[in-house]
Amino acid sequence: MVYELISWMPVALAISMDCFSVAIGLGLVEKKIKQKVSVSVMLGIFHSAFPLAGLLFGVYLFPFIHHLAAFLNTVIFTTLGLFTLFSIFEEKRQTFFAGWKLIFVCMFVSVDSFPVGLTFGLAGANHMSMIFLFGMTAMVVSFIGLTFAQVLRGKVGVFGDVFSGILFIYLGWKHFISMF
Repeated sequence: MVYELISWMPVALAISMDCFSVAIGLGLVEKKIKQKVSVSVMLGIFHSAFPLAGLLFGVYLFPFIHHLAAFLNTVIFTTLGLFTLFSIFEEKRQTFFAGWKLIFVCMFVSVDSFPVGLTFGLAGANHMSMIFLFGMTAMVVSFIGLTFAQVLRGKVGVFGDVFSGILFIYLGWKHFISMF
């Protein structure tokens, strides 16, 4: 059991790196500790739910799901990036990363962990410990990203919003390119 968890840790870290990137983008918009915890928990839940769905779903629709997920990530991240860039010019600053929008962001960030769960399920892995490890790793990594972004925000000011928007657009187009 411990050996399995240790061997899965690099995979958990690898699939959680997108949480880190998005957490930096979200964290550059001012967040309170309660918001940072809720974002981290949401990312952890979705990073647990999608591998679990992958375990339960099966192999047959994987090629279709992979391209659909990449396309949806492109649209969502590019839109978020453009909203972030355009929000710089608003007089009243609003955080649009709340409620349903935040849930959808967390969901689309985590959808790439679906095939990982599918793969481990086919290999006969211990499902619940793997799901727990993926979720906890995503929570910790995203909280670190949010905290790191908060430190950066104090030093970069409005340039943090520009960087955040560019980062989201980059993440979207990175997913687009991965389709080919």
